[in-house]
Amino acid sequence: MISRKSIIIAACILAVIPTIFVMRKKSATPESGQDEQITPATNLNAQNAQAASEDIAAPIQGVNDIKAFAGTFASQFGSYSNQSGFENISELMPFMTESFAAWAQTYIIDQQAKNPKSSVYSGVITRTLNTEIKDYTLGATTVTAIVTTQREKTSAGKTEIIYQPITLTLVKSENGWKVDNAKWQ
Repeated sequence: MISRKSIIIAACILAVIPTIFVMRKKSATPESGQDEQITPATNLNAQNAQAASEDIAAPIQGVNDIKAFAGTFASQFGSYSNQSGFENISELMPFMTESFAAWAQTYIIDQQAKNPKSSVYSGVITRTLNTEIKDYTLGATTVTAIVTTQREKTSAGKTEIIYQPITLTLVKSENGWKVDNAKWQ
């Protein structure tokens, strides 16, 4: 008869094997031109914003890096809380062109004037589901990314889930790729 101790040890080993497999897969670098799975971003509230900023700041080298950058940018850009002071946008300004950052600053000022802080929570959590790159060629200086997102809107205790694409225009500058425009569809 199998002892209880043997069963527990076997269960622990079975739990560790998938973890090792996932860690090895994450460390493998895809070959150039190979599609990579974009995992959905999770709640990008204040406690996760720092990690998201670190992820988005990684050097961008190929089409898969552009996909990851666009997906992370869209997730944070679209995640909002009426109690966060538009940190979702202001923290992304280093990854925007000067003209888009100027638009973002004006947008934040306008929205803060129109919508004073409320003690009743409302917010949107945006998750990236898929990122498609249009018009990318080797040496391209402008790229269009269409990011399909799931947006979970919460207001007055009610939650609504919608699926909404956002089109990002990225331009290559001396400092790497930057977002020059974002348009929700």
